[in-house]
Formats: sequence, C-alpha cells, structure tokens
Amino acid sequence: MSLHENIKKSRIAKEISQRELGRRIEMSGQMISKIEKSETTPSIETLTKIAKALDVSIEELLGTSPPSTSDKQSYLIEQLIYSLGYDIIYDEEDGYVVLKHGKDEYEIEEKDVNDLYQSSTSFIEFKLQEIIKRSRKFPK
Repeated sequence: MSLHENIKKSRIAKEISQRELGRRIEMSGQMISKIEKSETTPSIETLTKIAKALDVSIEELLGTSPPSTSDKQSYLIEQLIYSLGYDIIYDEEDGYVVLKHGKDEYEIEEKDVNDLYQSSTSFIEFKLQEIIKRSRKFPK
C-alpha cells in the first residue's frame, strides 16, 4: 500500500474525519483529502505530525519496517528520494520499476535505481571527505 493509502486507512481505523485530522495537525481537511488522493505529498514534518496524531509510526505510514544493518544505506536513500517528492515502486508481479512524481509515473530500469544509489553513495562519501578535511580531529 502507498503512503497515501496508509494514511487514509489509519485515519479511518481510528474513526477520525479528514477535518479532525487536519485540525489536530493545524492543516485543513481539504489538504488531508489531497494527501489521501495522492494529489500532494506531505513533507517529513507533516508526515511526522500525521503519524503522531494517528498514533502510528512513520514506518507504518510509509509501509516499511525499520531496516536491517545491511539495508540501511538503501533505506536512507529511498527516504531521501521520498522526501524530495519521488517514490520508487517495484512491481514484482509485472517485473518493472516505476518512478512516481506527483501524478506522473515513469517506467524505469532497475539499473537506473542502482546507478542512483551508487551516485548518491559516491557523492556522500566525497562530501564527508571534504568535511573531514576542514574539521578538527578530537584527540583520543
């Protein structure tokens, strides 16, 4: 299930109206409706407020579970992609990958996702080395 569907499902399970959820997080019921219809994607801040108001974890809303150590890198990059308003959906049944942005969906190749992970990793490593070079090392 998508984030938008999980928000709606959790809200309905708690018997809370869109208007009431909006009131609890200082947002209009109309905006909650747009979120649930996938017309807009909530920011991380809004997602955190929604999770708290519905008394569920962000992972439950995202439809993910906390990552294992070996999956942390992929998990963090996927969360970054999500925070930028994109979603990567793996359709295992039909064997393709979908990049979703707003209402638009694009069929992409798995190698594109792997390239994105590799590029992100290389860039982060590069930036960390820059930070280390200009930082003071703590004595042991």
